[in-house]
Amino acid sequence: MSTNTVSIFPSPHRAPLNERMEALRENANEIAGEHSAVLLRALEEAAELAEQVASGGEAYQVGLREIARIAHIELRASALNLRVLLDRMRQHGPRTTQHPHLDTDTGTLGLTFRVEKRTLGPQSDR
Repeated sequence: MSTNTVSIFPSPHRAPLNERMEALRENANEIAGEHSAVLLRALEEAAELAEQVASGGEAYQVGLREIARIAHIELRASALNLRVLLDRMRQHGPRTTQHPHLDTDTGTLGLTFRVEKRTLGPQSDR
């Protein structure tokens, strides 16, 4: 039978938990930015495809052209909104956040205020 032990004291062989958590947060922010850029490209590509079908003339049935026309309008609007949101997030720069921490020397719990740099992954081509 195995036993699990939990210690609130950092291991000397690993980075402190707060540093590991911050690295995970930064990694998650970077991946979210990359994922958001992929979503934006997909919306723009789908809008382009819908526009092609909508303007495809008699080769496509009337109902299909109408669906494509509406999809084009909605996809373009969604892509534009997402682009504006991502640009705004890039422009606002750093933000201040609070992180709880345990001072292992004194045993007190406190808040650390720190400025984070927002990362949204690579900038997409316009």
